[in-house]
Amino acid sequence: MKEENTNISIFDLDQGSADAISDTSLEVVKLEYIGAESLSWQELFSGFDDLKAITFSSGVNFVYKLVELFKNVEIIFGCEEIMSMSLQDIMAYQGKLIEKLRDSSGKANERIASRIDNRTLHFYVSRNKLSHEKIYLLSAADGRRRVIMGSANMSNNAFSGKQRENICYIDGDGAYEWYETVFEKLKNDSTDEISHKAFVTADLIENIDSLPVAETVKAKKVLILDP
Repeated sequence: MKEENTNISIFDLDQGSADAISDTSLEVVKLEYIGAESLSWQELFSGFDDLKAITFSSGVNFVYKLVELFKNVEIIFGCEEIMSMSLQDIMAYQGKLIEKLRDSSGKANERIASRIDNRTLHFYVSRNKLSHEKIYLLSAADGRRRVIMGSANMSNNAFSGKQRENICYIDGDGAYEWYETVFEKLKNDSTDEISHKAFVTADLIENIDSLPVAETVKAKKVLILDP
């Protein structure tokens, strides 16, 4: 009897037919290399007033530390589960994310809740479009602008040097304006905002109607159908 080969190649999971490989054009940003620096995450992010960011995954403690550096903050949390377009999956993910964001000390939660309430902090969660981007848009009242991009999610592991990451930044208006368009399109087309009520009360058991996607549906902004 022939012995079954149990070794799995890292390429085995991507052996679909040639027809399954998309040839869709990609949006590729052309950059010019100037140099490399050794910076702490505080040095990289400090000195600006406003932050807009897209992150695929995150660490709550780092999110809270980063938020404190800015007067106005908007963060979009991407999610792999939403690819299924199942309302149940979307609600489950949003419930878990809010629970995770609340999983901090009482004072930190109060501070975050207060900033959501006074509209200096906005959390959004992807609803129907996968975002694997890691983009940070920084701007200052004096007109300075910076874009940070690469592989680093919004977490301590990514920005503490504990693991290898590709982190790049570019200063100036051109890159900022292009990436801001990317941010605003994702925010407007396929996200739900985590309201103050959702942050404080939403869960999958007693307050399911407070989940961001439920509030979006109630506001008749979008209709979501299970597949």
